[in-house]
Amino acid sequence: MKGIMKFIHYTTQQIWDSIPKSGILDPKQGKKYMKDEDRSLYALSEEAHEKWESYMAPDKDPSEKPTPLLKYFIRDRIANRGTPIRVEFDITEDDGVFVYERAFSQLRAFKPYFIAGNNGENPPKPEGWDEARQKYYDSKTPLAEYDGSFILPEMCITTPIEKSRATQTTFPDSLKP
Repeated sequence: MKGIMKFIHYTTQQIWDSIPKSGILDPKQGKKYMKDEDRSLYALSEEAHEKWESYMAPDKDPSEKPTPLLKYFIRDRIANRGTPIRVEFDITEDDGVFVYERAFSQLRAFKPYFIAGNNGENPPKPEGWDEARQKYYDSKTPLAEYDGSFILPEMCITTPIEKSRATQTTFPDSLKP
């Protein structure tokens, strides 16, 4: 990583409004099953955002057409908790950022609904959640060493981000639930 990168984070309006102007986006709010030292604020770089937006997720109803994975994620993980919003902020080399390959757990979640050959990229599907979670942990790569090869890169920021560094931006129509 050289210089500054723009990151995109999705949350709810209610959570955003609850953070004082002088407050922080807190990594401690990370996934409850993660070890404390691995809890992070999850975001996507602009490149990762494009991958998540173009990767198609099957609907659990086979008669429905596939949905961009990012839209599926926002609908099922964010919109059910409030009004989804998009927040952008810059990351510098001083921020503790790691990249994980989210494809392992996502493919496990969609089994047996996964559409083979999605964008020509089809990593091995883990058999169970424990294996998927371990593959996710094992993929941990410092941002400075990340080569762009992950199918569904997820950026995990381990340091607090001051709200003053972040800006609520227009939520894309294409991702509205």
